[in-house]
Amino acid sequence: AEESVPAPRRRRWLRWIGAGAGCLALLVALAPYLLPTGWLRGRICEAIREATGAKTEIDSLSLGWTSASVRGIRLGNPDDSPRAIEIGSVRVDFSLASLLGGTIVVEPVRIEGVTARLVRRADGALVLPMPLPPPPPPGEPAPAAGPVLLPSVRAEIRIEDCALRIDAEGDPSGGAEISPVSGSLTIPSLDAPIAFDLRAGPEGHGGR
Repeated sequence: AEESVPAPRRRRWLRWIGAGAGCLALLVALAPYLLPTGWLRGRICEAIREATGAKTEIDSLSLGWTSASVRGIRLGNPDDSPRAIEIGSVRVDFSLASLLGGTIVVEPVRIEGVTARLVRRADGALVLPMPLPPPPPPGEPAPAAGPVLLPSVRAEIRIEDCALRIDAEGDPSGGAEISPVSGSLTIPSLDAPIAFDLRAGPEGHGGR
């Protein structure tokens, strides 16, 4: 005959299962906050350096289930010259529901406090003081030609309190600055035109 589990033991097992499920749910909920953000910052900086050759620094990084924010981003040459790009903060809000549906939706992306520096050479050319991208490793095959499958992405980017500085090569005191720069960029998809609305200078004296 089949033996039945005594009620006290059954209740004890149900309590253990409930406690285990609760702990698992708590770990999942806290996972973004338990990640080692210092290690992640280092990996991001190293990946950018390997891809572009630029020295990259990030002061802080915080993650959540539906948002991420980064503060104090600096990119430029590996030497001690002024950084080509400095970003005060970037905050990204995204939709988990859309991601589960196969579309990456980041609305909005807020970028604040950007300073981009260009150098005007003697021939009048404007260049971003960044190192050249590193060459591919010897013997690495060239990427195969063919159609590229783009992910489904939709984004809206808002920028505020930004500045563009243009320095004369060899004479930083002879530079000029355009500020403040603000506006927005809308990306309906990666294969569609980007709509943008940018304004520079004091309110009422900018352009689009």
